[in-house]
Amino acid sequence: MNFNIGIDIGTRNVRMAVEGYGVAFTASAAVAVRKGVDMPIAMGDEALAMRGRLSEGCAVAYPIHSGICENEALLGRWFLALFERARSIAHLRKIHVLAGCAGWIARAHRYALMQAALDAGADSVSLIRSDALAAIGAGLEVARPEASFVIEAGAGGMGAALLSFGRTVVSRQMPIGFAGVDGEIVGAMRAKGVRIGEDAAEGAKLALASASGASSGKLSVSTAGFDEKTRLPRLVDIEADLVNALVAPYVRTLTSLCVDALAQAPIELAADLAARGACLVGGGAELFGLREHLASALGIDVFVPDNPRDAVARGLSAAIEADGAYDRLILESDRADLQ
Repeated sequence: MNFNIGIDIGTRNVRMAVEGYGVAFTASAAVAVRKGVDMPIAMGDEALAMRGRLSEGCAVAYPIHSGICENEALLGRWFLALFERARSIAHLRKIHVLAGCAGWIARAHRYALMQAALDAGADSVSLIRSDALAAIGAGLEVARPEASFVIEAGAGGMGAALLSFGRTVVSRQMPIGFAGVDGEIVGAMRAKGVRIGEDAAEGAKLALASASGASSGKLSVSTAGFDEKTRLPRLVDIEADLVNALVAPYVRTLTSLCVDALAQAPIELAADLAARGACLVGGGAELFGLREHLASALGIDVFVPDNPRDAVARGLSAAIEADGAYDRLILESDRADLQ
């Protein structure tokens, strides 16, 4: 199958590759909206900068959560914006989309994703698993008979997949991701009588979190908050121990998924991994000590590619240029002229 655009709309980020141009666009998936108004206030990084700073009746929302469309209107807006950008880059007459999707979502949710793309003007759309795209983008030769093992630590989901001959052999995934830690930090601080924003919580996670619970270098970070007792703003310290206690269940879940996937692997493919190891991708791959923790738990080498957050985007770029080499990984397809 031939594609000229690759798109991945994730829980937190949007990525687009255009045939002949590589990765052409990456941005936050955020959309700033006003209640009762169809036209968004802003989209992408501009909308993300507005999070927590908008007036009453306005909010920053995301169309996708853990692989599932939560707002069809916003999803359609993103497809429209991406198609317009692609046309301006490559002067395309027809839009043939290869879209990434989470492997765990039900067929009804897959069709909703494809329908949103078709309604926005796509001539055809096909879906491919995002973990397979990440493996391709990390440089794994998934079409070969030797096993490729990819571990995905994403914002909206996590899991592990074993690929061989261009097919997914074993996959274990959960629709929870490391973005969930941000909300838990907000809740934990509110229980202490201080309100902080999600941006501050995410910053604390990135600065303090450790997969092993050991210090990543800092014991705390200071951030601005709102004291609910005095009703005044003040600086508040977020402790590393608090952050690590909230991160630990996510690390345990990811480790369990990886161990289970390896346990279900055919013996010859499992043996391949002793030499080839596993690849860790997604924003969570940058969590301090996670690579070492997984390598110890699995008993195989684990490596992190350059820019693990962008592995899916690089995979999209490679897939749309591959002239059908990855067609076995396609989950669903639909065309506008069949509707």
